[in-house]
Amino acid sequence: LYLQITVLSNSGTDTSEAFPAVAKLLASNDFIIKKLAYWFVSDNADNTDLILLIINTLLKDCEDPNPMMRGLALKTLTNLPVATVLDYCIQPITRSLGDKSAFVRRASVVATVRVHTCQPAAVMEAGWIDMLYKMIRDPDPLVVTNCLYALSTILEKEGGIVVNRNMAHYLLNRIDQFSDYHIVYVIRTLNRYKPLTEDETLDIMNIMDSFLKSDFPCVVLEALDYFLFLINNMPHLKGELFKRVSKHIHHLLESHNSEVVYTLMEHVQDLVKNGMQLSRYYKVFFCKYNEPTYVKIKKIDILSLLANASNVEEILEELRMYCLDVSVTKASIYTISTIAHNHPEHRSTTISSLLHLLELHPEDVAEVIFKVLQTLDLGDAENLGNALMTIQKASGVLETESGKAAFVSLLGRYAEHIDSAPYVLEDYIRQAVDGASSEMLMSLLTAGMQLVLKRPAECQHMFSMLLEHCLTEGDICVRDKALFYYHLLWCSPTGSIKVMNIKSRGIQWNNKSL
Repeated sequence: LYLQITVLSNSGTDTSEAFPAVAKLLASNDFIIKKLAYWFVSDNADNTDLILLIINTLLKDCEDPNPMMRGLALKTLTNLPVATVLDYCIQPITRSLGDKSAFVRRASVVATVRVHTCQPAAVMEAGWIDMLYKMIRDPDPLVVTNCLYALSTILEKEGGIVVNRNMAHYLLNRIDQFSDYHIVYVIRTLNRYKPLTEDETLDIMNIMDSFLKSDFPCVVLEALDYFLFLINNMPHLKGELFKRVSKHIHHLLESHNSEVVYTLMEHVQDLVKNGMQLSRYYKVFFCKYNEPTYVKIKKIDILSLLANASNVEEILEELRMYCLDVSVTKASIYTISTIAHNHPEHRSTTISSLLHLLELHPEDVAEVIFKVLQTLDLGDAENLGNALMTIQKASGVLETESGKAAFVSLLGRYAEHIDSAPYVLEDYIRQAVDGASSEMLMSLLTAGMQLVLKRPAECQHMFSMLLEHCLTEGDICVRDKALFYYHLLWCSPTGSIKVMNIKSRGIQWNNKSL
């Protein structure tokens, strides 16, 4: 009967009607049946009246000679809607906190957190806070960890658990007894204690040194974070610390577990920004063909931080190859741009690489490359004329407004080097008058203004048409920019730019409008 109910419950069928029948199984002498009944009761205890039917059985089992039975009964009791059974929980939990069995003590510590979630005042009244502090000296490491977690949760509004010198030294002396997963929480708790002297700090670092070489990345990162906390007032030790741990982090990054590697790289990225030198291990951040996309993108982001005079050319060559991988094209191009900004001596090489990609695969990379070229000075290119010719040819494959806006910006910036610039811009303006995004209109205004100042004779009419359209545009940013350019030209000392014939079209503006 119970197996049938279990199958139905796991399939999503409502089995609440079976609660009375299963509740009777709690009185069984078979431990397996009793355990399964506990599980069912915990998952289906929504009816207050039905819960009252099993309270006496659970309270009786909390005093069973079998410690496994006592622990499971206490877990089940506190898994019920606590507000309903709160009055029945206090005494069993208090008694179980001093139980001889470590399993029961573990369950009782977790139970205090569940009660606190429902009624914080009950925890204070029962005096559990002092008991939990005393239980930090429990011989069972898992009980200690549970106590640290319980105190941090219960005292969260008061600032969390208080760690004094005696407690910190006690935890440090026992830290080897904890499992790797629990060591992380213990170290996090130790962060609440600041050593009083430099000698004490160095003693703690000597105790914790072995954890910097743990096989578990979470332990290594938590230990490293703790070391950085300890040497906050001794910055001269930071370089030595990073030197000691960098080789081991390099080893951990070679793991075949993608999720672990990604999480580790998230922390490594912050550490590199904080001064950790991993440049000599840059090759570990080269992408592998079978890696998930999210790992590749993270590696590419970090490569920009590791580039220096000795490896920048090799990194750029690797990034050029990644640009052909559609999944990481954008990330690769933006990283090349970042390297160009950080290493001006290689700017010519990076621009040449981007233009070469633009020639080979314009459909895939044109939009991103145009956006990147906006942030670079094409005057650094080996041949500016050829560069602009390549850009013009590739502009024909642009489909999105943002890509076209980036091309228009380049057109205005280098208009004096492009003979057909006014005519190309005029085509874009005519299209924009029929409807364009605010981003496109802003780029057209900037580029148009640049052309008017550089080649006024060829651009007056089309810029007048653009201004007239933008001055009636719904976007306030576009209108303000158009109005600013209008007055800028109207107040021009030369007075020779007749672009202000907008007046004759029925739109009257004066200096007061500004």
